[in-house]
Amino acid sequence: MTTEELYKYKGRFFIIEGDKDFEKNTQELSLEEYKSLIEANKIIFEIKYFERKSLELELNYKDYFRTEKKHPEILANCTTDEIIYLLDRTKVDVNRTFINFVTSFKSYVEHIGKRLKKKYGNESPEFKKLNQ
Repeated sequence: MTTEELYKYKGRFFIIEGDKDFEKNTQELSLEEYKSLIEANKIIFEIKYFERKSLELELNYKDYFRTEKKHPEILANCTTDEIIYLLDRTKVDVNRTFINFVTSFKSYVEHIGKRLKKKYGNESPEFKKLNQ
């Protein structure tokens, strides 16, 4: 389709149901339908965003406990010289995974807080109940 052919569609809204035949697979939308789809897309994006944040939190939680469990097993089978080297590595690894978990938890709570403030406002009874 050329630029000139596309120009006749300027200022109009369409939904495309396939990728082959533009004319056949396209349906024109009213402005209200278009706005409704945009709003629905925002809601879906927000839900998916919090699903990803929840998954990140869950994975960091599991990673911390997996790391905490793995290092004593490793250290139990080491010589004294190996323990000196691995002890520092163990401290770093456990600290790293714990900080990842705490940071992802903090981020999750902050994002939920922002969403609740946006939805209810800082002075609403609903938001005040959550902050007690």
